[in-house]
Amino acid sequence: MTAKLAQLTVDQVVEKEKEFQLMIADPKKAEETWKELHEFFKNATFSDVQKHWETYWRWYTELTWKRLNALPEDAVVNVAVALQIPMALMLNYDVWERLMWYLGLRTYEEKELASLYVKIRDAFMNSRAFLGKSNGKDYVVRDFVEKVKILERKDEDSIETAEFYDKIRTIIKEQSCIVNKYIEVDINDFIKSLRSLVAFFLGVKPENAPSVVEIFMYPELIEAAEKTEEYLKNLEEEKEEVLEPKKEEVVETPFVEEKPAEIIEELKEELAVEEKVELEKIEEVPVEKTVVEEALVAPAEEKVIPTKITKPILEEKPEESKMSLEDIKKMIESRFADKEGKIENIESVFTLLNSIADDQKDESLRELYYFDEEKGDFTWNI
Repeated sequence: MTAKLAQLTVDQVVEKEKEFQLMIADPKKAEETWKELHEFFKNATFSDVQKHWETYWRWYTELTWKRLNALPEDAVVNVAVALQIPMALMLNYDVWERLMWYLGLRTYEEKELASLYVKIRDAFMNSRAFLGKSNGKDYVVRDFVEKVKILERKDEDSIETAEFYDKIRTIIKEQSCIVNKYIEVDINDFIKSLRSLVAFFLGVKPENAPSVVEIFMYPELIEAAEKTEEYLKNLEEEKEEVLEPKKEEVVETPFVEEKPAEIIEELKEELAVEEKVELEKIEEVPVEKTVVEEALVAPAEEKVIPTKITKPILEEKPEESKMSLEDIKKMIESRFADKEGKIENIESVFTLLNSIADDQKDESLRELYYFDEEKGDFTWNI
């Protein structure tokens, strides 16, 4: 790589592309190439970026977003976010997802995360990254952001909104790529992703950023917490329902002054009792005994009607389930493996494993993914 990058012909691009694909598979060479390109483009003019948009700038962007979590904060904020997002989207990178991982793995301190989120948000919202030409003038991401802000306050189906997005499609289409086979993107998907980023940064306040990142990084834990919360809520409702005494209808009967013997005689005919009692030498017949009769025939010191309230048996709160080794492996592969199943961003994998090991208090999880010297490659310790 020279201090000045030469303009490449179509044939030269094909050859350089082959070299690039071989180089990018070697982490050491990839890092060296990124540093050389970074050294050139950090002092490059806007016209330099446009001149090498389809070649060196594309390769520079590819290396940046592939190694995003390993780069210094300044490069992420001022290069990746401020200048490279359009190209990253064209290369089919999920920019939002990559930024969520970067924020989550960069720091666990809420204040630091919120501060870093503000830097990334402002870098994007004020980005001068090139999108295309409009009426002979450069059209950049900041122009797109400002227009979307205005349209967000209007009807989404308005004629103005439709005309604006038609204009953006035209701007992007007019960027003729001599290497179309290397840059393939659906324009509608591109615009949708760019618009979603604007909506995200407009909608998420800095103080809420840590919670959003946590939900993104640990969806399984959040789901488990929600289920536990729902379980406890239902349990509390059942508890209240059991302990709350039911109100029974009280039917008032007119008071009739009668002699005690007449009352007892009448109760003997109508009510059931379980035990025999003697009352003024009246022969008892075994019938079911009611609470009223118990009160009338029991000795004075026992004339208390007990009320039995059954105390509910409360289920113990289930312990939080730990992720199995297979679950952890599947989660990491779903987030870090490429299309061929090869794990990328090894540093991020180790960071995530350390976090899970701390959460589950299991030191062995730190070595769940390790470098096998015999195989000469990383492998699973399962």
